[in-house]
Parts: sequence; structure tokens; C-alpha cells
Amino acid sequence: MLRWKVTFVVDRAVGDLRNEVARLGFPLQVLEARRLLDALVPLVRWLKRDRPVVLLTAIIHNNLIALWANRLAGQVTRVVISDQGRIALMRGELQFSRVLKAQHHRLAL
Repeated sequence: MLRWKVTFVVDRAVGDLRNEVARLGFPLQVLEARRLLDALVPLVRWLKRDRPVVLLTAIIHNNLIALWANRLAGQVTRVVISDQGRIALMRGELQFSRVLKAQHHRLAL
């Protein structure tokens, strides 16, 4: 028995795992975003409406959107960010990492 209500929030309902999520009975919130940045406003709305205790993100670009959305929603939830991918070696990704780090310190999570 789960103690927490788990909802999967995705920008688009694509990929192999969406069927597994449905099969296991977890709610799936689809933000209907064509691009990642398009997910910002729908995520803000979802955070304000559902007020989750924790939002866990696992991809570096989604981390930044989650931090911004939570800020715009009035910081209604704790955001836990992680990067499950490879180490950022490309110059652009290193610059993005600096932006994420600056946002992290500014938001005082």
C-alpha cells in the first residue's frame, strides 16, 4: 500500500512507459506541450490546482522548467531535481548547468 498519491506528469503522452503507467493504475497528467518550454504554463496551473507535496524531476531541462513553474505558482511544493543522464561535457550543457545552479541557489530549495 502506497502512502503517497503518485501522479506522473509528462509534456506529451508518448513512449513505451505510458502503457505501463496506465497498467499499474497511476494517474497520468499530460501537459500537451509540443516543446519543453510550452510545458511551463500548464505545469504552473497543475501545481496551483493539485498542490503536490513533492515534484520530482529527472532530466536536466525538465529540472529548470520545474523550478521556474514552482516559482511562478508561488512555491506551492518542494521540488527535488536530479539528472539521470550522462555527465554534461558539451559547452552548451555546461552553460545550462551553470544557469540551473544559479536558479537553485536563488530559489533556496
